[in-house]
Amino acid sequence: MLRTLTLLALLWCVPLVASAEQSTEWSFLNKQVPIQWDVRNWTMVESADIGVHIRTDVDGFFTHTLDIPHPVEGVRITLTPRNTVEVIFLWENADVSDDTYLQIPFMVYAEDGQQTIELNVMDFPGWNPRTKVIGLALPAGSEISIQKIEVLSWNFIEEATELFRSFWEFDTMQQFSINFLWGPHVATSSIARAQMFMSNPPRAESANFIFYSVLLLAITVLFLATRRIGRERAITIFLCLCSVLWIFYDVRMGSEILTYTASDWNAYVLRDTPDRMFRGFQDFYAIAEQSEAKLEEHDRYLFIGPNPAIFRSIMRYMTYPSAPIPLEYKQNESIGIVFAREDAVISENGELMLNGEVALTGVRELQRFDDRSFLFEIQ
Repeated sequence: MLRTLTLLALLWCVPLVASAEQSTEWSFLNKQVPIQWDVRNWTMVESADIGVHIRTDVDGFFTHTLDIPHPVEGVRITLTPRNTVEVIFLWENADVSDDTYLQIPFMVYAEDGQQTIELNVMDFPGWNPRTKVIGLALPAGSEISIQKIEVLSWNFIEEATELFRSFWEFDTMQQFSINFLWGPHVATSSIARAQMFMSNPPRAESANFIFYSVLLLAITVLFLATRRIGRERAITIFLCLCSVLWIFYDVRMGSEILTYTASDWNAYVLRDTPDRMFRGFQDFYAIAEQSEAKLEEHDRYLFIGPNPAIFRSIMRYMTYPSAPIPLEYKQNESIGIVFAREDAVISENGELMLNGEVALTGVRELQRFDDRSFLFEIQ
């Protein structure tokens, strides 16, 4: 918060001059080896056109001693995993001893192909922007190609710009939004701004303290100036300031609510039924609408999907009086629906497989909605 307040104060007295962010990038494409590695235990490390290729049968890691002219406030890693793996970003813990590292773990998935991971390292306890050693660790069984590693820092102008832009960064509609909204938050880097609403509560500072600080400053200044300008005028100025801040805040929150409406309009109302997406429910309502006519022909039907307390309850409402039944309470139902289950597969023998195990036999697919959802009958 102190850093943000300092930015706000200096924003009024520092001339705006153009200055680019500072970054250092190491590219491993086309068999380049731009930095000296200290590799520990990995089975195979080789330079290739697609980057440095790593395959290991044992846990291991590499480190690099930094020699750069700027602090490290953000990290970007571009890589291509060959399997799903937990990668760990390391940095030296200088407060303990040499060869002791603090860690930031993150998952990468083979089906996502090449991806760029952005780490807001300033958000992690123990991070030292002037750290001398960074690295990556991989567990046994990993196979991955690393294309680029980039470390970044932001100057004052960029931090002030991100502070302003993050104030107008909106959250998405959540289930709890019917009760409360997080409101505006502020961050001082592009990485922090992009990630601040990815967790609850947001990983950023509430912008409310800016308004409180302005009001507190106004009260102090007007109190000291009361004898010169008069009490009545001081109160009028303060009330006018409160009104301006109130309207400004209301514009910000009203804009956020309008984005919810625009998102629903574009993703749900304007689309044909099979293509409809509704907030965190994604395509659930589209699939439910396409299947409810067949489900309502039966008194009971099986429902197999995630978070049954929510989705099964909605299906009960949409298909009433037909009732969705959990798989574990199956009796003589002859139809069912699978929603958002990547592990659900119907074998050639008519077996419904869940997590690789037989859940039902005599199953025939009636309608396929996507790779994870389908309507089926039980013969």
